[in-house]
Amino acid sequence: MFEVTNAGNAPQDLTWWIVVDVLEGYPSFTFPHHMLEPGARIRVNTNETGPGWGGFSFGFAKAVWNNSAPDVAALYDSNANEVSVRSY
Repeated sequence: MFEVTNAGNAPQDLTWWIVVDVLEGYPSFTFPHHMLEPGARIRVNTNETGPGWGGFSFGFAKAVWNNSAPDVAALYDSNANEVSVRSY
């Protein structure tokens, strides 16, 4: 599961933003049209959806995170700029 939080004070358009497992290069998830309100959080699950957290999923049948050491997740905006990187 990958979680995105809007820590700003304005809505953020996540359309075409991408989450990727950096070390393996896959899987990746590209957000469809989605506005994230200030203070709101959403999750991208491995192989399930939950409407309470956005309903997004990598649709990947095996573990995405904690399957290598270290594991690195990155979030890129719609212009391919790195927004956030997290190592697990």
